Amino acid sequence: MTNLRAENIQALKRQRTALEKHRKVKSMTSGKVEVKEELIEQFYSKKQLVGALNISDAQFEEVKKGMIEDGYIFNQNNSNQYQLDRVQAIEFVKRCGVKSFKEIRKEKNISPSVVVVQTAKGGVGKSTTAQGVAIEAALDPIRNMRVCLVDFDPQGTQRVFLSKEAVDAKDDNYISFVDKFQDWMDDDLETRKEKREFYRNELLEDVIIPTSVPALKLIPSVLTDLSFQLYSSAKLLEEGKQFSMSYVRDMIIEPLKDDFDLFVFDLGPSPDMFLMNALYAATDLLMPATGKPIDFRAYEKHLVNLEYVFKEMLPEDWKGLNSIKTIINRATKADKVVWKNVSTILSVSDCLPEIIQESVAFSQSAEDYKPIQLYKTRKASVREAQNSMNRLYQSYIDVVSERFL
Repeated sequence: MTNLRAENIQALKRQRTALEKHRKVKSMTSGKVEVKEELIEQFYSKKQLVGALNISDAQFEEVKKGMIEDGYIFNQNNSNQYQLDRVQAIEFVKRCGVKSFKEIRKEKNISPSVVVVQTAKGGVGKSTTAQGVAIEAALDPIRNMRVCLVDFDPQGTQRVFLSKEAVDAKDDNYISFVDKFQDWMDDDLETRKEKREFYRNELLEDVIIPTSVPALKLIPSVLTDLSFQLYSSAKLLEEGKQFSMSYVRDMIIEPLKDDFDLFVFDLGPSPDMFLMNALYAATDLLMPATGKPIDFRAYEKHLVNLEYVFKEMLPEDWKGLNSIKTIINRATKADKVVWKNVSTILSVSDCLPEIIQESVAFSQSAEDYKPIQLYKTRKASVREAQNSMNRLYQSYIDVVSERFL
């Protein structure tokens, strides 16, 4: 067992042990108000770029002047402030001498980051968190990442949120990874290496779909993807862990490692073969949690399950994760029991600093099947939700990108 793997197990054990004393809790209630807005194209202000790049106003003006001389035309808002679209912002960042993740990875020969978003209960914001991190990364002109969101929750909600044509589309309009997997599952480990280019072409041509965010692609899921459990479990019995838990690594990550800089996996709550495969390929784990009593208890149980998975279930050569972080969702100080549970999680777990507050904006986003980042609004609740997701991303990408530096 590697040192990192042992450290992961001990970290989970410490958190789980600390949570055992905090079990008697009450339920949370909250009111919701309707919020509806229109989707918009993303623009980047001078203030955003100056702050993100840590440059002076004079440096901004100098780079902007050079771009205008080269034929770039910038929009201006009602306050006569310059607004750069994504292409312009990326070019601006490049002219400031900042390298994209793609360039850094190529120089240092670093594999993509693979973030798994998972916990042992529904309704705690797993899909919202996975979607939020993926969208923020795809909209980030500083790091300029190519992002692939992998939906391993057979409910298939991510394609409805992110594909303009998916709202009324039936499952059989999509080819999922599992559809391909059924033809590939007998490939042995050596054959998989030989077929990487084949897998890549099949995924890019038949499976991966574009989204409403230009730099974000999606591997969708459908309800029939549940068959993955049947087939991969059978292979576990026939061929063992190494064979049956390396499908994601060998058939998604390795074939697509030159096409994407960041993979984000959205998983259901079950400790199943989807999770085993995703964890075996992962570099980082992000666990959403809330202070609701039943969610709090489920989080504690999840730590127990993960500890067992890390120690007993994953293949012997699994090296461990670079980070295991918890994110607090749907928090509110109005309910004392909920906030007490939140405080407990914060005190014993390795949490990201940003706490996502309970918000009517997130509720409306779920009802509208529209990502919160893409609303145009001046309403305080929506803007705060958007800012909160951005702060979450900024703090988390610093953790994920440590291995790039």
